[in-house]
Amino acid sequence: MTVFNSSFYDLIDDDRPEFNRRTVYRTNVNSAKDPLLEAFDCPEPSVKAPKRSVTTTPLQALGMMNNAFVQRQAKYFAQRVQREVGSDVEAQIERAVMIALGRNPGPAERKRLVELAREHGLVQACWVLLNSSEFLYVK
Repeated sequence: MTVFNSSFYDLIDDDRPEFNRRTVYRTNVNSAKDPLLEAFDCPEPSVKAPKRSVTTTPLQALGMMNNAFVQRQAKYFAQRVQREVGSDVEAQIERAVMIALGRNPGPAERKRLVELAREHGLVQACWVLLNSSEFLYVK
């Protein structure tokens, strides 16, 4: 769109294969920043950033909870788990925790995630795992 001799780019976030690219290969347009990447202190594309700042803000949590990309990834995650282990909810939770966190779930964790998956679906349980502190932060 051109207005008053200025060009503006509308960010497109679509669920098509040509949009599934790692961020390192992503085309950056200075006038259309990705809100999710911006919340996580993605450096300005036009400026060199040899070291990234480390911050934790409420916008990061909100982005991880509500961003369309994260929602799609939770759906794909659930589909992968279903393909790998079938329809047994307990086996699905066991596998999902192993994929996301690299460990088996504890008894209380397993119980709560199984209840969540039975009541709200595996996608919601996968979304919870993607939003867990253990998934988001490197120790």
